[in-house]
Amino acid sequence: MTLLVTSCSGGGEKEALADDYLCQLPSSSAEQGAVQKMLDTDTVRTTILKRTSDLGDRLGEALRRMEPGGEALPSHLCLFQNAPGGSVTGGSEASVRTMLQWATPEEGRVAGRPLRNANRYVVNGLPAEANEGDAKFSFSCVMRGELRDASRRAQMIGWVSLTGGPREGPQREWDVQHVALSYLMAQKAVEVLGCENKPLQGEPVVKPGKG
Repeated sequence: MTLLVTSCSGGGEKEALADDYLCQLPSSSAEQGAVQKMLDTDTVRTTILKRTSDLGDRLGEALRRMEPGGEALPSHLCLFQNAPGGSVTGGSEASVRTMLQWATPEEGRVAGRPLRNANRYVVNGLPAEANEGDAKFSFSCVMRGELRDASRRAQMIGWVSLTGGPREGPQREWDVQHVALSYLMAQKAVEVLGCENKPLQGEPVVKPGKG
């Protein structure tokens, strides 16, 4: 079960599907199962941090402001938390946050600053890394219009950040789950943005990386 809460500012009234699409966890989906396992709960409370209708403008603004060779501030999309009444054994403070960020490409590894004490992976041929609290991967998203050239020179990073939670079992099993979730949530953003190069096709397959 998922409870939706809107936490953002915006203009006029939007259709519910348009507003919450980036944060939807369809019943029995891989993303719903991953979030429930991370939070150790049957009921997830979802806070929408970025409306679907605002995503293109926010990421476009971040890309324009990004310094050459640097990285932009992340755009926070969704916050998933334990909901009251869920079957929780891992504590009520656990949360999962999803984000997107522009950064300068790095040869052979994920764009942006590397995670500390991270294991490296490959998800559908794209570089990824994960540690105890975070997972990220990077990919090319060629934007339409005036941002086409700037987006060709950058890469987009899909983030998942876990705070609290049970974390039982081998770390690499958690890593794979976190990387897969970052991919699945980024797929929603790619659909909204309409990236010209059509990245992130198919279900995520996570494999160990080099290094």
